[in-house]
Amino acid sequence: MLMKWYKYLLFLGIRIIVLMVIIYAILFGTNKLLYFKHTKQNATWNYDFETVKINHMISDKYYSYGDEYFPILLNRDSELPAKGNKKRILVIGDSFVWGYANTNVNRLYYKRLYQLFKEDGYNDIEIIAAGQYGYSTEDEYNHIINNDKLMKTIDPDLVIITYVPNDPEPHDKDGNNIIYEYPPEKIKEGNFFQKQFTDLYSELGDRLIYNMTNDNDFLTFIGKYFWYRWDVYREVITSGKNLEQYREIVNKVDTKLKELDIPYFYYFEDSVLEFNSINSKATQTIVNLWQDNNIPFYYHLLECKKYLNDLYVKNKIDSLNTGINPGDSHPNDVLTTYFGYDVYNILKEDYSFIFPEKKEINLPLKINDTFPKMELEENNNKYSFTYPKISGKQTVDSNYLYFPLNKDYVKLNLEFPKYVRKIKVESDGGEIELYLNTIDKKTDLDLNAINLEFYKPKKISKDTYRVYKEVSSLNISAKFNKSSSRKISIEIIE
Repeated sequence: MLMKWYKYLLFLGIRIIVLMVIIYAILFGTNKLLYFKHTKQNATWNYDFETVKINHMISDKYYSYGDEYFPILLNRDSELPAKGNKKRILVIGDSFVWGYANTNVNRLYYKRLYQLFKEDGYNDIEIIAAGQYGYSTEDEYNHIINNDKLMKTIDPDLVIITYVPNDPEPHDKDGNNIIYEYPPEKIKEGNFFQKQFTDLYSELGDRLIYNMTNDNDFLTFIGKYFWYRWDVYREVITSGKNLEQYREIVNKVDTKLKELDIPYFYYFEDSVLEFNSINSKATQTIVNLWQDNNIPFYYHLLECKKYLNDLYVKNKIDSLNTGINPGDSHPNDVLTTYFGYDVYNILKEDYSFIFPEKKEINLPLKINDTFPKMELEENNNKYSFTYPKISGKQTVDSNYLYFPLNKDYVKLNLEFPKYVRKIKVESDGGEIELYLNTIDKKTDLDLNAINLEFYKPKKISKDTYRVYKEVSSLNISAKFNKSSSRKISIEIIE
């Protein structure tokens, strides 16, 4: 009898070991497959790689201005305009302002704010953005607010500091993270699972589990063993010595801006709007700190959550689908639109001095942003450019977009969405496909960016498309023969 139990346990143990080996082999094989896809760049079943590529394109456009010494977000060939008699708002922030993974700068929240001013006839207003992805409040103080030369150059009438949950991170003079009292037993970075399956790890954490469940207890349990504990991390940087250093920075910001006689406020943004995140201990700690130190701020995430719920109920719009535009859990068009409207209402109610005299509404039809950066020639709403040469494979330096069309394309963004009747496209020996981002009048949202299904207009002749929609972006995929000049001309007819 005892021998039978030994045999049973032995066979059971062997089966468990075999099962573990099979599971490990599956995970190992999947990880290698992802590694192959990520490195060879023939294809990838997530948007992480595309996000890196988009950010390279943004950097290529910004970096003559957007560095730590002069972090104004202007295109490389642009100049900071003379202020004159215009009102000027300076919006400070990190990746939420920089536009991380976003392929239309005009849909960022501070640009949406600018559009609202212009749509109401407040033409003599400028909104200047400054910051870098990864900036903490300390970085924003060191490189922007306490940069006398920069602040004198911008000369803002109002400063809006965009706050996101990781802004209390303490950084050294080089911008490196130096979190105090870092508890490795609570935040398990680089554990066995992550080290073994570096490519698979992000997929399980960021894609599979997060998108399959909103069960916070389940997420916490899985996160404890398999991936980065964002909830615990937020508590760490808002407690102990980290919190005291943040308090010092907040008071430095307040003192400096009062010394410059510039009104300001913090505007709290987040893209993870689960109830437990909105009402977390970390969030309340920051709100209490601002209140205790008489710091001007606005925290409207509960109202934002209600707006998202109503949007889903009334219009069946999945507000948490961030997709590729933008990726990596940064605000999508739903959130940037809400933040833009919300700040506009705050300014109307509490900062009416920033509104210039109303004039005739002037919203020109203008392409002011492209992905990748391309030289445009413009003449009476007709634009021409050279379509970039394709390298033949995707790399992080590729000069074209790929997702969500799953084909190479470039993007041309309108400064203001415009109702378009027709679009004429001509090329030098090229096969052209045109796709559009359009605005839903009911919600004022770019639903194409949210649902990842660009609108394909109908052709009415060889080179002319019938549109009759409000357009925010043109997406062009083209193939040329080797002898072609790769020139494309586009005429937009309102």
